[in-house]
Amino acid sequence: MTDCPLCQNCAFFNGWLVRMPKEAAFYRVKFCGSDFENCARFQVHAATGIKHPTLLPDENDRVKNIISELNYERAAKSGQY
Repeated sequence: MTDCPLCQNCAFFNGWLVRMPKEAAFYRVKFCGSDFENCARFQVHAATGIKHPTLLPDENDRVKNIISELNYERAAKSGQY
């Protein structure tokens, strides 16, 4: 089983869930193991290189919009828009 390469430094686990071990265990089993490609946080990072500060692992319905927004912001900063 391959774990998510972002797991060690994931703000979701190392910040938000530090004091919620039951919730952390649930999310870790569901999203940090061999099925980590289904984690919304991983998907956004893989597409943009950015670790989204508020996205939850199970918020897959937000992924496409977030990727579009981040790519637009990046292009705007570089003068492409």
